[in-house]
Amino acid sequence: MFAGTMAIKAFHKGMLDEAERIARLNRGPIRAEELVRGRQGDDPGPWLVRVASTQPRWSMDDLASPPGRDSVLARLDGGECGDAGRMAAATLREAWRQEPGSSEEAWPSLVARLAQRMDAGAGIEPWLASERALLAVHVLGVEPLVNLANEAHGLGSIDPRVVVRVVDPRVDLFPSLPLLEEHRLAQACRATALHGALRQDAGVFEAGIDGSIALVKVHDQPDWLSAAALHVAATDMLCATLELSIPHMPREWDVEPLEAELKSIRPREALRRGLIGERAFGLRVWEAWDGESATEGTGPVDRSLAWIFADRDLASYMRFWEQALATVELPFHERARAGAVIPHAPAARAPRARIILTPLHSSIASADRAEARLQLALGALIAWRGGAKEALPWFGSSKDPYDGRPVRLALGADGLVVAWCVGPDATDDEGHVELDVTWRMRIP
Repeated sequence: MFAGTMAIKAFHKGMLDEAERIARLNRGPIRAEELVRGRQGDDPGPWLVRVASTQPRWSMDDLASPPGRDSVLARLDGGECGDAGRMAAATLREAWRQEPGSSEEAWPSLVARLAQRMDAGAGIEPWLASERALLAVHVLGVEPLVNLANEAHGLGSIDPRVVVRVVDPRVDLFPSLPLLEEHRLAQACRATALHGALRQDAGVFEAGIDGSIALVKVHDQPDWLSAAALHVAATDMLCATLELSIPHMPREWDVEPLEAELKSIRPREALRRGLIGERAFGLRVWEAWDGESATEGTGPVDRSLAWIFADRDLASYMRFWEQALATVELPFHERARAGAVIPHAPAARAPRARIILTPLHSSIASADRAEARLQLALGALIAWRGGAKEALPWFGSSKDPYDGRPVRLALGADGLVVAWCVGPDATDDEGHVELDVTWRMRIP
């Protein structure tokens, strides 16, 4: 029996050796210490510490009630933001006074309406004077966050060797990032850029857009999944900002540098690198995992099975990442043809892999959507800058990442332009806002 057990163990060791050989051959480094690839730029560590601790002067939540609003306006009247603040406070009071049906009871609905239209990308509907005035006050409150976002320019990706040196391998097996705080910076940049577009103030618009781009790029070479998720989320937020802003931008603004920036963003490539890093940090779990901790409280039979199947478990983990990486390397429309699919769970007899593996389907779906949104954003900028003469040829040669065909475009009445990609069901629903990935704008 012992000889049979050792033969099984040797067979499983061969499975693991083959899985590691394939991983090194096809998909890059597999150890955290191997991830560094000639980074350039300053260390973002101190910046990330500040991200985790910087607060806005006030937020939309602070403005949501009449007492909160009055407190903010009193601070502006007192000179906290200088003459610009005093003017913003006076403008908001006057705009709200003239709003039909304005009352203290109706105030929260104005705040909710502004928050909803920014989240929903409702950039083509007319703006109320009260919405514009409230946005101006909100932007003054988040200015510290926008300034901090802009400081991300020139920062390199986080060096995983630094992470490995500072984390406790017994506890901090995976590095962490201030996810919610960075998302809050992106929201502040969106509000600022939109405010600049509405005012047709190029300086304010560029401050918001530059901060948005800096947040996209600070994680454009990620070495674990959370950093890749931030890159994809910041990319989607940048596109949402442009969808809101473009209809209000003066036609003489130079957007060619912005077009170049959009062309350089590769969300699926960032996710691919993030998955490689996630696999590498996951292998640290095996390095730090002692057999007793995994089987504590179990009987001798379970401990024996865990020992026998340990290499098979790790091989299953490695094969899972191979399938994930093979999937994300391909655009959506090529995956079915190539048979690239991600299993929902590793194979049987892989208890450790099942514990530490992160579900990836939503991460890949988000990267696909960001890739489609970038296509639409680029087409929207070209249409805004050059009209139909430049837009129609560009859309005709574009490629929808979901089905490989050109991005759809429809021209409606009153200058309405609707562009869309078909979405993850790969079915053209003629620009339905819930079924396709859409972009709507009016071109004067």
